[in-house]
Amino acid sequence: MSGRPREFDRDKALEDAMRAFWAAGYERTGLPDLQAAMGIGRQSLYNAFGDKRALFLEALDHYGTTQFRWLHEQLAAPGSGLANVRAVLVAWVEAVTAPGFKGCLVCNSTVEFGRDAEVTAITERHNGAIEESFHAALRRALEEGELRPGTDIRALAQFLANLGQGLALQGRGGLSRNKAAAICGVAEGLLDAAAQPA
Repeated sequence: MSGRPREFDRDKALEDAMRAFWAAGYERTGLPDLQAAMGIGRQSLYNAFGDKRALFLEALDHYGTTQFRWLHEQLAAPGSGLANVRAVLVAWVEAVTAPGFKGCLVCNSTVEFGRDAEVTAITERHNGAIEESFHAALRRALEEGELRPGTDIRALAQFLANLGQGLALQGRGGLSRNKAAAICGVAEGLLDAAAQPA
């Protein structure tokens, strides 16, 4: 005998939970908040996702998969690897200075949970994927002669990935466009210094 079908869209409910946690954090998001955001009852929530922590871990992973997709696609786009990296810097300035910017759930969770093993496993995986996407774009730029031979593209990728985290954390508390542009301008300067002369 088949079980009774769920009366809600699980993927949509997970997305709604992710947005609730993103807006308020783990501790300040109670079960009633989650039920209201997801449009489901307590028992349905438990049946589909387990307890609040299990739901949060799944929502956090979902965030990293969906909200960073644009960055991975931009860095892997055809054409100049160096131009793709620069395009991400421009996008970051726009994102972190936008009205109502809530920060990055991955960065916010790192601050909120500290060295929690389960949370760290998720955040490190997604942060590591961002670093690898930068590294791949920079490696392509190096191979195609856009960067000087000997450029330490691993260190540059690590710097850029960590820059994104710092911008997200500062942007959550309010960051002016001029300051964000100046910070990214330092990264642009590093890219300029590593670039082959035209």
